[in-house]
Amino acid sequence: MKGRSSSDSSRLYATLRRGVWICFAASSLGILVNAVSPRGIPLLGPVPLRVGNGVEEIPLEEVWALHKEGRGVFVDARSAKEYRVGHIPRALWLSPDAFEETVSSWKDLIPPETLLITYCGGEGCESSRDVAALLIEEGYRRVKVFFGGWEQWKRAGYPVENGSTAREDSG
Repeated sequence: MKGRSSSDSSRLYATLRRGVWICFAASSLGILVNAVSPRGIPLLGPVPLRVGNGVEEIPLEEVWALHKEGRGVFVDARSAKEYRVGHIPRALWLSPDAFEETVSSWKDLIPPETLLITYCGGEGCESSRDVAALLIEEGYRRVKVFFGGWEQWKRAGYPVENGSTAREDSG
């Protein structure tokens, strides 16, 4: 009986050892795939919030830092009327309704690897997400959505600009 108990312990130990090796191999493979995947998540630091179609949400503090540094192209996804009343300085206007006719003029001016930051009225507005998804379909690879949008920007007291859209200026 004692020999049988020892045999059971040996099998249990061998099974546990194999299980540990399988877990180690699976974890290693997962980390490797994550590291080479364009949709991988960072292992250290904050995890970006994905809002669909590979688009990340970008917080106000990061938006402000990028704006101050002159990095990225800001894309206002609100109506032309709202854009005229006020927008983030240097932002381009591109609403979902005028997307097809407007984005064609971007192809030669804005390369696909450019960081694009879309925004609209605020957290309840979906236009920034819609425009971001359309930009990704057009081949732009670095698109982020600022969900706080125009309202959060104004509340923070950051600079604003007003004026017409490029489409209105040209025609």
